[in-house]
Amino acid sequence: MLTLTAQPALLRTVRAAPADLGDALTGAIFGLIAATSSSGAEPAGPPFARYLSRGDAADPTMVVEAGLPVVAPPTGALPDDVVAGELPAGEAVALVFVGPHERLGEAHAALDGWLAAHRRDAAGPRWEVFLTNPVTTPDPEQQRTKVFVPLREVAP
Repeated sequence: MLTLTAQPALLRTVRAAPADLGDALTGAIFGLIAATSSSGAEPAGPPFARYLSRGDAADPTMVVEAGLPVVAPPTGALPDDVVAGELPAGEAVALVFVGPHERLGEAHAALDGWLAAHRRDAAGPRWEVFLTNPVTTPDPEQQRTKVFVPLREVAP
């Protein structure tokens, strides 16, 4: 477990079918990088994806917030589809997954197992931080992604 401090970020929400999510996130992240220069924001780390909805059988569309942490909230104007926000402060559990993004479900399953074993609940949406750049680390087996689950406080 770890304790996180709030992290300002630029955010852009994407809606996509699971098969199209990778391309949608890539486009959103490039848009966030461009928004840093136009808004006066300075990047503070690698991009992330926070899962707001994973879809269901009736509608498999996923709703994901692409994000880019910034040193401080932007001082300039943001594009219409980008908002200033933050990743939450508080207790969390995290793990680093090494492998292709298509297998990130393994990391989420491991975290679900940890939550069950420790009788804890998520305090909100989980997120993935993309630690490696697929351009400089093109081998999918070498991709590193850190997955976070914010934790609800335990009742005394």
